[in-house]
Amino acid sequence: MEKRVILVTGAGGGIGAAMCAEIANAETALVMCDHADGAPLQEAADAARAKSADVAVALGDLVDPETPARLVAEAINRFGRLDGVVSNAGIAGPGWLDQVTLDDWEQVFAVNLRACWLLARASFEHLQMSNGAFIATASVSGMAPQHGMGLYNLTKSGVIMLGQTLAQEWGQFGIRVNTISPGFIRSPLTEATYADPEKHAARAALVPYGRIGTPADIAKGVHWLLSEDADYVTGHNLVIDGGFSGTVNRQIGAVPRTST
Repeated sequence: MEKRVILVTGAGGGIGAAMCAEIANAETALVMCDHADGAPLQEAADAARAKSADVAVALGDLVDPETPARLVAEAINRFGRLDGVVSNAGIAGPGWLDQVTLDDWEQVFAVNLRACWLLARASFEHLQMSNGAFIATASVSGMAPQHGMGLYNLTKSGVIMLGQTLAQEWGQFGIRVNTISPGFIRSPLTEATYADPEKHAARAALVPYGRIGTPADIAKGVHWLLSEDADYVTGHNLVIDGGFSGTVNRQIGAVPRTST
């Protein structure tokens, strides 16, 4: 039986590595993409191989507009088909919008939004042949702005709308398109924040479910969206945040529970 082929960008650590570990099995071939080779990417690839997946590693800087199409071409050259694409690579780009530079703007938009669109465009004909799925990592910051993270907010909002638009345009071709929006996640990218016990506790207190998320929490959602169980799910932004994004009214306090 022919293996299904999944391409994942930002696969070298954190959420991307967890996605690959979750997806990996004997029936799957993974194309794990990152901007540079190194121990984290190789460790993630070895973890996927340990679960009997075929693994190819592809490198490229997504600031370069030629990279997304090249990554797709490498996947096709290696495995001959493409069943799923996960556009996961992203950068934070913090800063107040009146203080960021034009170079900052162009870099964050290039990696977070333009590369996502270019990856989708390059994979379209291959996903059409396989009735495949395209998933992009957005954020709850794309749903409601995070103070001082203007570029990140804007690009992640764009990713959500890109996914919804592609779902409308590509449904007729049998391609499902969804986005996934993580909330507070402890990963290598955010370790500096969560290593501080006070900051960790303060953020966890904002989450109704009572804890900070893990990369594995996000990976499970992506695995489901790629699976046949989600065959009728498209145009959806799957929020995985322990209930955090629904807490705006918690700021005004709760109505006390009545005793029974």
